[in-house]
Amino acid sequence: MAQDLAPLTRDAPAKTPTDVSAPWALAELAAAIVAIAGASIGGVRVIARNGPVRSAWLEELNRAFPETPPIAVPLSVDRDRLVGGLSVDATLRAGKPVYETGLIAAAEGRALVLRMAERTEDWVAATLAARLDEGTTAKPPPIVILLDEGADTDEAPPNILLERVGLTIDLSTLSHRDIAPFRWTGKDIAAAKPLFEDSDIAPEWLTAFTQAALALGYTSLRKPIFCAAAARAVAAFHGRKDVCETDAALACQLVLGGVPNGAPETSNTDPAPDVSETPQSDGDDGSRSDGDSAVDDLTERMIAAALAARLQDAFETTGRAAQRRRGGISGKSGQIMRADDKGAPARPRPRRARGHGRLDLIQTLRKAAPWQPLRKAETRQTGPAIRPSDLQIKQFKRRSQSSVIFIVDASGSAAMHRLGEAKGAVEHLLSDCYARRDMVSVIAFRGEAADLLLPPTRSLVRVQRSLGNLPGGGATPLADAILAGHRLARAEMTRGRAPFLVFLSDGRGNLTRDGKNNRDRAKEETAHLAKQLRAEGWPSLFLDTSRRPNPAARHLSDLLGARYKFLPHVSGQHVSTLVRDEIGRR
Repeated sequence: MAQDLAPLTRDAPAKTPTDVSAPWALAELAAAIVAIAGASIGGVRVIARNGPVRSAWLEELNRAFPETPPIAVPLSVDRDRLVGGLSVDATLRAGKPVYETGLIAAAEGRALVLRMAERTEDWVAATLAARLDEGTTAKPPPIVILLDEGADTDEAPPNILLERVGLTIDLSTLSHRDIAPFRWTGKDIAAAKPLFEDSDIAPEWLTAFTQAALALGYTSLRKPIFCAAAARAVAAFHGRKDVCETDAALACQLVLGGVPNGAPETSNTDPAPDVSETPQSDGDDGSRSDGDSAVDDLTERMIAAALAARLQDAFETTGRAAQRRRGGISGKSGQIMRADDKGAPARPRPRRARGHGRLDLIQTLRKAAPWQPLRKAETRQTGPAIRPSDLQIKQFKRRSQSSVIFIVDASGSAAMHRLGEAKGAVEHLLSDCYARRDMVSVIAFRGEAADLLLPPTRSLVRVQRSLGNLPGGGATPLADAILAGHRLARAEMTRGRAPFLVFLSDGRGNLTRDGKNNRDRAKEETAHLAKQLRAEGWPSLFLDTSRRPNPAARHLSDLLGARYKFLPHVSGQHVSTLVRDEIGRR
């Protein structure tokens, strides 16, 4: 086996390999692999915001294949446009149903571009994944290009598509100075395709790819298959049929260099797993053949190549995160809401008897088109016969503003400290979330009632003026505070905002709703109002400010349906970080 493996490890290409030390050169090679391997590689995930670098990469890819330009999938694509369906124009002209080809069928063997792939709807991802799985030689599936514009690490294209796309390139750290014309043309790809189709790969390489993928946390068999296809494409690009170690290393760097889907990100400084330590059977004397040792050596080198790419990506991701922190966070906010006036287009709805909204003419005609032959035979009219049941109203979807409501315990000896840190948290949130235009308000409870110290605002000047001199001390009207938070959250909901409640308290109320100092009755009223607040389904966070974990605070947090955090030493910056993390999960 050692003699059979020797030609594989010999790095003697027919022509000089492409220098991929620069990220743009690696992206150029990835484009060549996609063009050569086609559907065998699935496609490529391009991590970059819309800008000159990404546009230049797409333009260079298009310039090499002017006869087969890529097909773009709109973010608001409907099912008929994606998979094919009734053509409204042709149906109305012909007077009978006429069907059109969908985008997926039109892109057979061509590139299908998904812009803002991190916002791809589940049904679009599932439909496209099914088409990729059923590809045949007669009808090859499209080559998927996922343009990932996610601002945060939790914003990514659906896993069902990431698993079926072989390559990943990151252009987010490049500038316009790094852009250069591709050093290959369509003629080079046409010459490499026959070599790719005639090439084969030895079983030892498949073993090395499989072991490397498993060691790096990938559980899908698609990854080793993509590695093999990418290695063959790199070899063909350099005018060879045989795969050398340089080809395999580049393939592992492009296919295995990312973090597995759904897997936790581990430290990239950890040593590579020792794949040579495999369980031995009872009859094994521990000796290993030279061929097995050679495969293990190859596997370790493939893992090292992938880990080097992963380490570089970790450094770049850290830099991007720091840059986002310096420039303000522009991530998700609020909840997805349906609207009739503005936002991203969504699936239309039928017109209600007493409803209002903008008429979606195209969808209305599409709904009425199949009935035209029957209706024209009944009414003998020449134009389209539209019925009230055909009317479709445009709908939009948008992410609502978040309205963070702080409910702060201003009673007792630690009141001033809690109120001061709540003010700090409000200022941190407003300065950090200005791009999202979130609202912040503060309710303080002490003495006989809960007071709205800061109405919902996003003005730092108003915060500093309203929370300059905060009162503290006295009894703890906790039940009244929950009721005040409930009423303010409902009011914010009617304004189209998504309320998020943050409680800073030790969970011990001693004043009833009617102002009497009765701890047992106050506890019953607090529990009753907490259950009512939980029934509304609003997310909330309970920060226990006691000196040590308080069972009463934990119990109240459970009644509220809030996430509990023990925070004896309250810090404004820490509180704002916790709130941002909780909002980002929604």
